[in-house]
Parts: sequence; structure tokens; C-alpha cells
Amino acid sequence: MTDDLCVQTHRQNPDRPRPALDGLRLCHGHHTELRRLIAELPARHADLTRPRGAGGPKITHKTDPGLHIDEAAANLRTQIQHDLLWWCTYVTRERGLLGPRRDDPFTIAAWLTLHVEWLAANEHAALHLLPVLRELTGRAIGITDIPARHIQLDEQCRTHEDGDRCDGIITIVVRGDEWTARCPECRIDQDPTPYLRAAQTGQWITADGVIRLAAVYGITADGDVVRQWKHRKNIRGIIGDVENLYESRSVLDYLTKRQADRERIGA
Repeated sequence: MTDDLCVQTHRQNPDRPRPALDGLRLCHGHHTELRRLIAELPARHADLTRPRGAGGPKITHKTDPGLHIDEAAANLRTQIQHDLLWWCTYVTRERGLLGPRRDDPFTIAAWLTLHVEWLAANEHAALHLLPVLRELTGRAIGITDIPARHIQLDEQCRTHEDGDRCDGIITIVVRGDEWTARCPECRIDQDPTPYLRAAQTGQWITADGVIRLAAVYGITADGDVVRQWKHRKNIRGIIGDVENLYESRSVLDYLTKRQADRERIGA
């Protein structure tokens, strides 16, 4: 076992030291993140040729007036290429190795992936590479992502770090047909199914809970609409001492049916 500590900052209980993996300078979570971000960065680079979000100002190409370039996307593509090459050069210089034959992002990232263990063991790389990868990834997502709807479900995050459950509250992020459960504390994107399934266990929820679930399905509702759904027997509810309660399973069944009907009509 190693006595070394992880050199990265941890979001959960940051004052508590975390042991690094044997022979490395990163803990298991940051080691996994390093490998994942390197592997994903070439696809982020490729996505920047077709930005879907607001992006930056469009520039008309001097030799081809019909070609418009997103300046923010173009600059970030250049930055990603530069940073990947820089870290490739760092490894070759420190280790006395030959680098990859080509300098495209996919080739460089694949080559760096072969050296993840060395990068995680090197003091400088373990400390500085992850923040660079996070910053590049975050900027790329900001440019390429289509507008999203964010709906808080009041469900606690299910991830654990060193045995401690994250205390973040999950937000469902909806982009088109893609649904993601996102935690603002650990910043991990997760499968939303367990969080939505938790609402299907027959528990009773308030009108506010029904309204939040409806928003996940892209359906606008308020207190009067929820009461109408109950009156028409689309959902089941009871009269509470303080406020009415609604059976979550019946709410989700109805919302799922509404969404399917809307998709069928729009097809």
C-alpha cells in the first residue's frame, strides 16, 4: 500500500486526505476521470465542427463568403489540438520516447491513453493535466450542447466517495430526447432511470412534485391543472390535512402516456 496522498482537490469533504493508488499520485476516482477525459476529448474536438448551441460570433470566410465559421468553436479546436500536443511532447521528453506518427486529436489521445499510468504517477502531470482536461471539456460542452431544460427532482445523489454518499440534489437535464441526471456537488452525469424509478414506488407527492415531474416530460402544469387531472381521474389523489397528495406512479403513467400521444401526433 502507498502512503502517498492524491494531489487533486476533492469536492466531498475536501479537508479529508485521500490515499493515492499504489505508486500513483491520484486516487481511484481521479485516475478514472483522467483516463475518461483523455479518451473523450477527440470526440469533443470533432463535435466543435458542428456546434448546436449559441457558440460565438460567426465570421465570414475571406475566400468563401458562403462559409461561416464559429470563432469560439474554431479557437477551442485549436486549443484542444495544442494542449494534446503539449502533453504528448511532455511525455516524450520526460520518458525519452518517440511520439505518435500523426498529430490528429484521435491519434494523440489514443497514444496518451497508453501512458495514463505514468501521467498519474508523475507529480506535475497528476497535478495539472486534470484541470486542463476539465476546462477544455466544459468549454466544448458549452458550445456544442443544444439548449437544455433543468428540473430538480429532490432526489439525493446516489454516488459514493470513500464510503460517503454525496449529499447533492439531482437535477434532470433534458436535451431533446436525451435525459441525464446531474449532481451539482460531485458533477457526475448519471443515468436518470434510478431517480425516476424512485418516484414510481407508490409514494405520495404534493402538487409541486407533480408539477416538477410534468416539467421533466415537457408538460407545463400548475396547481389548477393538477387538480383537473385528478378530477378527470387521469391521476389518483387524496385530500390531505394540509394539502392534497397524489400517487406518483399514476402521475408518471399519465405523463408517459401524454408524451407518447404527443410524439405520435407529431410523427
